[in-house]
Amino acid sequence: MGLVVMLLGVMLCSSCSPTDLLAFLAGCKNGTEGDSSSSTVAASFDKSHYTPPAKASNPLVERAVRWAESIALDDSHGYSQARRNTRVDYDCSSLVWYAYKEAGIPLGDGWPFTTGSMGAILKTQGFQESTWSGNPNDAGSLQRGDVLVDPAEHTEIVAGGGLWVGAHHACPGGIEDGKSGDQCGSTGDEEIGIGPAYATSMRMVYRYMGSDKPAQNPSTSGGTGGTASAAWTCSNMGGVAAVSYSGDGVHASSDDAKSIARQQLKNGYRQWDNENEYQCLIWVWDRESGWRWNAENPASGAYGIPQALPASKLGEAGSDWHENAGTQITWGLNYIKSRYGSPCGAKTFWQQHNWY
Repeated sequence: MGLVVMLLGVMLCSSCSPTDLLAFLAGCKNGTEGDSSSSTVAASFDKSHYTPPAKASNPLVERAVRWAESIALDDSHGYSQARRNTRVDYDCSSLVWYAYKEAGIPLGDGWPFTTGSMGAILKTQGFQESTWSGNPNDAGSLQRGDVLVDPAEHTEIVAGGGLWVGAHHACPGGIEDGKSGDQCGSTGDEEIGIGPAYATSMRMVYRYMGSDKPAQNPSTSGGTGGTASAAWTCSNMGGVAAVSYSGDGVHASSDDAKSIARQQLKNGYRQWDNENEYQCLIWVWDRESGWRWNAENPASGAYGIPQALPASKLGEAGSDWHENAGTQITWGLNYIKSRYGSPCGAKTFWQQHNWY
């Protein structure tokens, strides 16, 4: 985040470490602090001096909005419809999808929903549907975390204090697929940004009214990364997997898949058996598939945790490749070794080409 992180650090906590600040942006709670939060919002929005409005009452909603805000404040993330499931770039609906999945609300695996399909999916997971006028003068009726939707066009999340957060367009305008990352910078026209409420066709409102406990483990990916310091309490910051996994790998969760990968690295790739290479692997497959065994790119047909193309290549590691995370990981590690030498080599290539 560079300059943005430094400025936020000065504003929010002069004694916070960089790790603490990253944890804050990811929505984690400081175990040494209460639940109070500043409600100050500049009348003329200044990205570099953004203070999140008062917290949402439901901690899952707060976590979702904080995650979306952290993506908007980080210019390494931009708008792309073609790369909407990479966790690097997003379009309007995939930003919402990932935000609430990050919070632990199960919105399904695979390809993120669209503006046309999201309403029905949100209602199955505890969101209440309503409408509003679309007049920014009436924005006070909206709450932090409300999802605004025009099924034919666009969606954003209400940040509160008269501000919304959303993925808008590829810079310098329109919705053509641009370069990775936010090419608009701090011009006030960010590809993914936080800005004042405006007159809109997004008349549908979806407000989460469900449990305040996650139905699934919050995802480990996001725009901030890092590992939280001891004072922070949050789930799986930085992609740290569980210590062990005793299942057979079939339909393994993302966290269990990471545990399988750690075991395979330790047992079969001792030359990689260090935390740096493991974190590089986390980084690459977070962006490729979110570590979902059934992740599929409908455009190319790439499939599974390593996004094999064609998908049938995974069969080289076992006949259960379509269902088994362990089989997919076995193939993926062999692919990375033969093509890039190591996970960090794959990460370097990915950073240069947005694929591997």
